[in-house]
Amino acid sequence: FPDMTLGMVKAATRRWLEGAKEIPAYWEELLAFGEKHRYTREPIMGRVRGCPGGSKDHRNEILNFPIQGGAGIIVGKALLRLREALPPDYRRHHGIVNQMHDAITIEVPIQDGPYWQERIGAVLTAQEDSAPNVTFSAAGQIAKNWKEAA
Repeated sequence: FPDMTLGMVKAATRRWLEGAKEIPAYWEELLAFGEKHRYTREPIMGRVRGCPGGSKDHRNEILNFPIQGGAGIIVGKALLRLREALPPDYRRHHGIVNQMHDAITIEVPIQDGPYWQERIGAVLTAQEDSAPNVTFSAAGQIAKNWKEAA
């Protein structure tokens, strides 16, 4: 937020949280769990991260690991499905070329762009047993180069 003062960021955060009261309540649950058990867990595959100092020493880890760890697993599984659907062809210069957090970049011949733009959604959309009412999805977009894609 380069054009915002710290006061403006704090005010925007306060307004955001007033409209999403379940978030602070969830944070309190996570902190209580971390304090009691001295670890935190991501919800997709159940990986744990130790927090031996409890919430006093590991507040950020306790709050961030469940969402970041779970997201990492969702994207990792999506990458595996995409790699199967689009094996790398180094001679033709196509395949997965980058993954950053929740963004995946593939390179394919420009004439194949529309096909892969549509196919990406089908390949990357999934549900997880641990979140049966949630569909994790993605949509592709076409760019002629990385600068346009950003």
